[in-house]
Amino acid sequence: MIQVLRKRMITLTVIATILFLSGCGLSKEDVMKELIPTGEGEFAIHLFYDNGIPESETKDLNIFHNSNPTITNAIGQIQFWDHYQERNVKWAKALEIKEFPKYLIVDKNGNVFETPYLSVVKEHITTILLPE
Repeated sequence: MIQVLRKRMITLTVIATILFLSGCGLSKEDVMKELIPTGEGEFAIHLFYDNGIPESETKDLNIFHNSNPTITNAIGQIQFWDHYQERNVKWAKALEIKEFPKYLIVDKNGNVFETPYLSVVKEHITTILLPE
């Protein structure tokens, strides 16, 4: 009887360890805490992608970021999350991102704007920061 209980305890321990290490239980809220802008900026831009991202797109995002002092100061963080790292895959899954690329614009309150297009990112940020 004791041996059966020991085997069950070992089995349960192994299952719990596997679930813990595989990232089960990682919630959207857990990931969002990591994506909220840090420092001075009001916004963070995060790009989740799977099969590489064209250099021209990162260059265009950098040019846009530096195109106006208001934009530069408001965007405190730009981060790229590839699908080559297991953590990034788990984060995308927790955020329910199913199509790539996916830009997330996150503000200090945790509000999120999502789009697959850099042009929409530019338009959204410009509309907020540089209203006419």
